[in-house]
Amino acid sequence: MNTQNVSNLFKSTIQEKGLLEIEIDSWNKIQERIVKTKIRIAIAQDNYLLYFLNGVVYRKLQQFINLNREQIVDDSQNLEILTNLDQIKYLQWLGEYRENKRKFGKWIATWNMEVVKDVGGYYDNGLKQGLWNEPIKNYCSQSQVYERGIYFENQKRGSWIFLKENKRFGGGQYNNQGQKIGKWIELNDQYNHLSQVTCKGEYKNGKRVGKWEYYMLQGEYKLIGVGIYQEMQEESIKNGKWIELGDGFNLGSQVILIGNYSNGKKVGSWNFYWNDNERNELKGGGLYDGSIKIGVWNELINNFGSRQGQSQIIYNGEYHNDKKVGSWNILYQEFWEKNFQKIGGGFYNDQGSIKIGNWIEVSENYGSKRGQSFVTYNGEYKNDQKVGRWDILYKYYNDGWKKEQIGGGQYDLKCSFKIGMWIEVSDGFEMNMQVINKGYYQNGEKVGRWDILHREWGREKFEKIGGGSYGEKGSFKIGEWIELVDGSIVSYKCEYKDSKENTSIMIND
Repeated sequence: MNTQNVSNLFKSTIQEKGLLEIEIDSWNKIQERIVKTKIRIAIAQDNYLLYFLNGVVYRKLQQFINLNREQIVDDSQNLEILTNLDQIKYLQWLGEYRENKRKFGKWIATWNMEVVKDVGGYYDNGLKQGLWNEPIKNYCSQSQVYERGIYFENQKRGSWIFLKENKRFGGGQYNNQGQKIGKWIELNDQYNHLSQVTCKGEYKNGKRVGKWEYYMLQGEYKLIGVGIYQEMQEESIKNGKWIELGDGFNLGSQVILIGNYSNGKKVGSWNFYWNDNERNELKGGGLYDGSIKIGVWNELINNFGSRQGQSQIIYNGEYHNDKKVGSWNILYQEFWEKNFQKIGGGFYNDQGSIKIGNWIEVSENYGSKRGQSFVTYNGEYKNDQKVGRWDILYKYYNDGWKKEQIGGGQYDLKCSFKIGMWIEVSDGFEMNMQVINKGYYQNGEKVGRWDILHREWGREKFEKIGGGSYGEKGSFKIGEWIELVDGSIVSYKCEYKDSKENTSIMIND
């Protein structure tokens, strides 16, 4: 499972402050990629772990998924926080606790309230024992893969395999200390149906050694990356020439990095290549001096050029001792164009990597294809903090290219909190999904009435289609709301009490 271990100190921090904000993985259906989403966590008085998103405790109610509460009763291990939105929505473990508050006996898993066949295993005094079949750490609707093997006193032992659609693939061996040994085929981080990447190589006492290869399934397995690990006394390090995968590597965004390591550190020239119709095109890169970036760099965004036309965006500027300095430009290229055009950017101070002065920044889904839009954010930074007025601009084509201001608001001059009236674009705002949110901020928290507005393509005016109120404590929904179903303008009416949804009724199709 995709979890984060939490120490007792971490638990007490949550309890003391009431809420903890972390980033989790979430699948964006329109852009077809994993994105980061901020979520809040709290521990309730009844020892339940609560996950909050967009002012609501996540729970399940009819077909609208809005609550997952994990009871904290097992004190045998650190508290585990789920860091995958699908798991927060759908995954539940069912089993028995003994009087000592330790898990005992058989435990099974449910996904979206249905028992998952043959998934689970046994606990003895809070420790996993014997044969287990469990979801991989980043299991989600787009990555339904399990791993199966033997636990001994909560430690993996012997042979473990991966399972997908009841078919075995990959895996390897663990020694008696729970360390990986021998030949392994394992899943790359953020493995999903559009990025079926596996890694093949050898482990020695839990350390990668020798040659490791990366393969992607495209009808058949295709070699896409390779490099050598050199065994050291404490750890293994990369050495020599490497072909590595770019962040967010998938079928549409096949970006690789090629360069050299010396004693585990990147050195010399490193180049970024993008596979466009089986052609590797040089798109960026720069120089390293002992893993420290120096000189002029062209850096690619995550998911550069992905399947649904994800923006081809490059950040261009200079590094001094691994810190960005001076003028940095944001460049964009349409998939049919040959040259990049400047669309934004700004300045970093002489100390490096601290934004100052006027900036034009772009939305995460900037571009022209489905699921994208030309949205920019214009405003001022002071010592890396947004201050004063920030405007949200939208460029569109209607008998020629036009630009309009569709949102914005004020940041506090000292704390960089949003304050006063704001108009914000919704997540995934694009030509066919033009939704904005309008309301007030107080010290960075949403308060009072917030309206949801929508307009069809080609129209000038936004029409109110939903909304509701936030409580005085800020950013927690109260009372009656009309909300949108994720990824559409279909709406439903619901009521919130104590940040929980009590009822829901569909009001349009």
